[in-house]
Amino acid sequence: MVEDLQQFLKISISEGTINNRSYFELVVALFSGVFIVSRQRVIFTGRVQGVGFRHSTKVIAQGFEVTGFVRNQDDGTVEMVAGGEASEVDRFIVAVQEQMSGLITNTRFSLRVDHEQFTGFTIRY
Repeated sequence: MVEDLQQFLKISISEGTINNRSYFELVVALFSGVFIVSRQRVIFTGRVQGVGFRHSTKVIAQGFEVTGFVRNQDDGTVEMVAGGEASEVDRFIVAVQEQMSGLITNTRFSLRVDHEQFTGFTIRY
């Protein structure tokens, strides 16, 4: 598992989705046993705009203890950022994928390490 995390972090740094300071904070938190909170950025591709995807995602979020947002992207994808206890975030993402499976053709994930605070789960425009 540690090797998988190291590989993930190397890729994230090279792609610019995580910076060196965030990497350091993540490693310290991981090895100190504090890392139980997750924030995932998910990009959904497919027929995901103009079909109620964002509204459905917000409704699904009400069944989970997650915060974050969902919004349309200019390229036709939908971006979702979800934070909370790691296993709760994972279950939420799976629920969205299952409910919207007929519309999603691809899902991309990245760990989001930032300091933005969310209250609830919202639709952003």
